[in-house]
Amino acid sequence: QTISDKSYFESQDKHYGIMSFSTKWDISLLWSHYANNHEGFCVGLKEEWLRESEKFGTGGLVNYQINYPKIDPTDEDMMTNMFVETHTKSKEWEYEGEFRLTKIFYPSVPSKAERKVKYDKEALAEIYFGLNMSQIDKDQILSSLPTRDLKIFQIIKKPFQFSLDRVRVD
Repeated sequence: QTISDKSYFESQDKHYGIMSFSTKWDISLLWSHYANNHEGFCVGLKEEWLRESEKFGTGGLVNYQINYPKIDPTDEDMMTNMFVETHTKSKEWEYEGEFRLTKIFYPSVPSKAERKVKYDKEALAEIYFGLNMSQIDKDQILSSLPTRDLKIFQIIKKPFQFSLDRVRVD
């Protein structure tokens, strides 16, 4: 019996939870895609908190490849298979420098609420404000932050270059 791509990936969507991060803050395309064209912000979480939170199963850097990985849904080594499935992307996405954490929800299918990851404000390491973020939004974020050492940066465009920089604002 053969399993179709569609039914296989639908099953994954029901039972896998994936939280994606980037190892890079200075990629303009990421700001365009994921931060509302630089109007949003980026939150950096403490790696130690992510590892020790027990909210995830496995994690690691994404492997970028030209060819689609060989996936055998009947393979007995489920964990290795799952890691290949969840941590492999097309080479054209390599600029993202993605790191993923995963969780398996099995045998039940989790609700949307069960899929949400809640973290304590102490897990925050840094915040980056996008190039086009409004001052009102920045002030709202700043007023809600804990009063502790937290690195806050403003993303800026490097003059006469196609690249970004950051300046500390805290």
